[in-house]
Amino acid sequence: MNASKLPMTALVITWNERHNIDACLKAVRDLAEEILVVDMRSPDGTGKRARELGARVVDIDRVSFVEPARPVAIREAMHDWVLVLDADEVVSPGLADAIRREVSSGESDLLHIPRANFALSGFAPHESEFPEYLPRCFRRSSMDVEGYAGIIHTNIAPLPGTRERRIEGVWPDVCLVHLTNPTVTSFLGKINGYTSTEAVQRPMPNFQGWRGVALLRIPLRRFWVHWRHRRGSKDGWRGFWLSFLFLVYEALVLMKQWEMSLHGGRLPSDEEAREAMRKVAGITGP
Repeated sequence: MNASKLPMTALVITWNERHNIDACLKAVRDLAEEILVVDMRSPDGTGKRARELGARVVDIDRVSFVEPARPVAIREAMHDWVLVLDADEVVSPGLADAIRREVSSGESDLLHIPRANFALSGFAPHESEFPEYLPRCFRRSSMDVEGYAGIIHTNIAPLPGTRERRIEGVWPDVCLVHLTNPTVTSFLGKINGYTSTEAVQRPMPNFQGWRGVALLRIPLRRFWVHWRHRRGSKDGWRGFWLSFLFLVYEALVLMKQWEMSLHGGRLPSDEEAREAMRKVAGITGP
């Protein structure tokens, strides 16, 4: 066993990530004693490839987004220290060294690690607010794994008394490189699923009267945060389009919640929506 490896599990939850898995796993094979891939029975061979790369693979049933699977996956880890990764994330050599130093020091239980979010064929450091700090490297015994609700875009909370430290992000040497949303098409495909989940999980707004019109400020505010406050304007067209896509994200959540308000508070299927249209048109029969 490589003496430089930490008594740590590098954990990746996957669904059809064959195109990403090599770079993700190779970046941590000299860092963690165990590489664990929890795969949702991907039909593209992700699990098979992960085994070829030396990972231990555990199969689970598919869920529509990753957060509900995290407690199940974390309980599968061999070690108390766990580094949670997405398949489209790559640990830079400098970040691996920083994690190794912090864990070896014994002075922390939770590390907030810096992430650089790439999109649309490149990097918009201002719009993505580099570095984004995530609580992804921790002692399992110091985190409230059992109390985690699995809400989309949330993280597991530390237990009282957890010693927290932050690894300072330095581009490009010390960061978690997140190769997400490479094209507009892939971005729109991903947010279609995310916004359906958020529409269900968020409180239902009131679409009546002026209160409904006032809801339009939500997507506009999201654009303004990315374009102005995060200074996405300094990232040129990439910064503008990403800011606009986050406006679209919020607008889609609202549209889907409005749609839910027409169907008893739940997202309708295409056939349920067609049936509603048939009733309006006075069409009867199959």
